[in-house]
Amino acid sequence: MVLVSDGIETCGGDPCKAVEDAKDAGINFIMHVVGFDVGDVDVSELECAAQAGGRLYLSAQNAGELSEALETAVEIPAELPVGKLSVKVTAEGKLQDSMLILTNTATGEDLKGQRTYSSDKTNPRVISLPDGTYDLEIKPLGMKGVESRTISSIEIKEGEVVEKEVNFGFGELSIKVIRNGKLSDATVKAYKVNTEEVTAEARTYTSGNSNPKVIKLEPGIYDVLVTALEIKPSPSRKIEAVEILSGEKLENTIDFSSGTLKIGALQGRKFVDAVVRIKDAETGDAVTQSLTYNSSKSNPKTFELTPGVYDVEVSALGIVGKPIQNFDGLEIVASETVEQTAQFSSGVLKIGALEGEKFVDAAVSVTNTKTGEKIAQGRTYQSSNSNPKTFELSPGVYDIEVKSLAIIGHPVKKFDSIEIKPAETVEETAQFSSGVVELSVRDGESFADSMISISNLTTGEKIASGRTYDKPKSFILIPGSYKVTVKALKVEGKPEKTSEVEIKPRETSKLNVDFSK
Repeated sequence: MVLVSDGIETCGGDPCKAVEDAKDAGINFIMHVVGFDVGDVDVSELECAAQAGGRLYLSAQNAGELSEALETAVEIPAELPVGKLSVKVTAEGKLQDSMLILTNTATGEDLKGQRTYSSDKTNPRVISLPDGTYDLEIKPLGMKGVESRTISSIEIKEGEVVEKEVNFGFGELSIKVIRNGKLSDATVKAYKVNTEEVTAEARTYTSGNSNPKVIKLEPGIYDVLVTALEIKPSPSRKIEAVEILSGEKLENTIDFSSGTLKIGALQGRKFVDAVVRIKDAETGDAVTQSLTYNSSKSNPKTFELTPGVYDVEVSALGIVGKPIQNFDGLEIVASETVEQTAQFSSGVLKIGALEGEKFVDAAVSVTNTKTGEKIAQGRTYQSSNSNPKTFELSPGVYDIEVKSLAIIGHPVKKFDSIEIKPAETVEETAQFSSGVVELSVRDGESFADSMISISNLTTGEKIASGRTYDKPKSFILIPGSYKVTVKALKVEGKPEKTSEVEIKPRETSKLNVDFSK
């Protein structure tokens, strides 16, 4: 018999049970089943019917494949003696849906379309086969990343049942990570042996709920890399060629050791924010770095390091010039603590900028007298909040330059060779002097748009320029004598007039120019 079906039973019947009942009633028949254009529909009942009928389930998606399936069915003689292959597929203790591909090793022909499903009606899947030798490939369905298995050279003989069971269950790898005898945080990565393909990764943390960390892995051989997260420079341990077996747990313990380094940064008893850089003393390679900040919560800064010898550099951030202290050749021993404190000293420099008692906006630069290196700069503004400008400097000798920003020509005051001593304050004030010239340019009753040019009367050097538009124009100048040239822009012929003006400290000189006829 050959049953051709286009899908699942929809009339309330049970084709598999019908075939089983017929067999139990003593009716002597065999039956092939062809599933035609069934797509992805669950056809386990059809496979079960073929299994109960003692022959094959064949799948066909189109007319050509249907003809081929029917030919295959009728070419196998009904009286042909057959043996049976029973294939049971499980995963994690449950029946596992899988595709089975049988290849006749003599002819190379494949028998496809056999499927176990996850029902005990078809799993184990019993397939009637002519005598011969077959290779069986089992492809699990719905198990992402799990590779197929192959059983080679299965010999089928008349009247015999060959039973095969394939378990796609996982094995377990338990990794316990400790540091100095206590649970330690680390990453765990499992690679397919001799490859860079990561199969699984996890993290142990420091809790007994996750350490040891148990990872499920498909049976096979793996390399496992464990990297410590609490220790610098993040040491790793590799476990090579770990064999994982289905249903079994393999346990490993990784023991890291470390020592503690505490680095503080102080100025007297005051916490100093500083950068701590740690290098391997032998190779010079950077190991780690961090900040102490200016709080007792992080100062001293604590580092967990692999036992060894290290060089440490501490650079103060809160002191201009970022002075540095070094601690070379510090030996770190497992389970022991080494503590060092960088003690920084500084003095305070206060620079004010005034005109009389009025605050002046000025730029301040600080230069190391010995090296000529500019190490700091700031601005006073016109407020007591920033005037004088305060600098915290390493002890030494400095040159100071204060440049007025409001006065045309930006006059400069200098204070050379100012010595800064530890815990002492030096204060200097740059006194500037200026006056104002206010120009009103008219053409009769109206303001005249004009270009203004101001030069030093003695040297002829051009000091400033500007444009009046439709209102008076003011210039803040160093006291002295100036020539003012005014050129009318919208008066016929663009006439030009020149005047001399004397600028006196803290006085305003008004200059009126009239271009009316």
